[in-house]
Amino acid sequence: MVMTKAKAKKDSAVRGAALGEGSLGGAERALDPPVNPMADQATDRTATGKAAPKGTKKADPDPGRSRPSAEKGKGKEKGKGKGKGAAKPKGKGTSRAKGEEPGPGEGTDRAISGGEVDPIRMLHFSDVLCVWAYVAQIRLEELKTNFGGRVAIEYYFTSVFGDVHRKLEARWRDRGGIAAYGQHVQEVAARFPHVVVHPELWTIRTPRSSLACHRFLRAVKLLELAQQVEPGSFERACWELRRSFFEEAIDVSKQSSQWALAETLDLPRAALEARFESGEACAELARDLELAKDYGITVSPSLVFNEGRQRLNGNVGYRVIEANIRELLHNPPGELSWC
Repeated sequence: MVMTKAKAKKDSAVRGAALGEGSLGGAERALDPPVNPMADQATDRTATGKAAPKGTKKADPDPGRSRPSAEKGKGKEKGKGKGKGAAKPKGKGTSRAKGEEPGPGEGTDRAISGGEVDPIRMLHFSDVLCVWAYVAQIRLEELKTNFGGRVAIEYYFTSVFGDVHRKLEARWRDRGGIAAYGQHVQEVAARFPHVVVHPELWTIRTPRSSLACHRFLRAVKLLELAQQVEPGSFERACWELRRSFFEEAIDVSKQSSQWALAETLDLPRAALEARFESGEACAELARDLELAKDYGITVSPSLVFNEGRQRLNGNVGYRVIEANIRELLHNPPGELSWC
């Protein structure tokens, strides 16, 4: 089918609105931001922002979790053999004279003699009820498409809607309460044609707390780590829980809604209940919240790179996120850069 110029222009506009071209603004903030003595070491960095103070090195606040290591090999990137994202053999890349700057798009697949390629870690903090995180999901998918195994996205939860009624009564009491907040969400969604929001979201059914959702999702992640469910089940559950809330106005904080989702995704209910009963799911969620405090996370969504030296808060455009990743791929952690 031949695409008309008008259709192509419309599709391009929708895509541009979805991905964003810069720091777009907008975020959900926690009601009581955590006090964080380490926050001054981090930098809220954009493509044109300043780098973190020289000599600053921040240890991983949660070394116990299973995750890719940003320190192992001191910046050498570790790949997975010949698969997507593996290092290119030395000598087969673009030829450049010594000292010549790389051209556009170059410098992201670094060939390292005697080593492999480590993915860049990107920590993603969000609240499942946050409209800005819902809007920004497409940018994470774009990162996966464009960078593949060169970027490892780690998902964590932060409590913005831990007590929904208290938050909305405190912030929106003088502006019309929950109904006014629901209208605000509709106005946000109207700016992004790629998302769908139920017309009575937040008013027909108001969740009590996102913590119940996050506990359920942490239980799914535990099952995935234990190979009791298929790989990718955690990310699918995160998206479906978020989507069913925004598109269908389902109260996903209710356990009955979570069990319905588990059945849809073919997740074993007995195994999930065992993680609740043992307290493991709560323990994992507690570690998420502690990690958010350690990094000074107060808004959803937030992205953290380079062991906390770079942080992007709120509704940030795709090109800004991409610029940060390309810089880290070109100048891996452990290598000094003065520009």
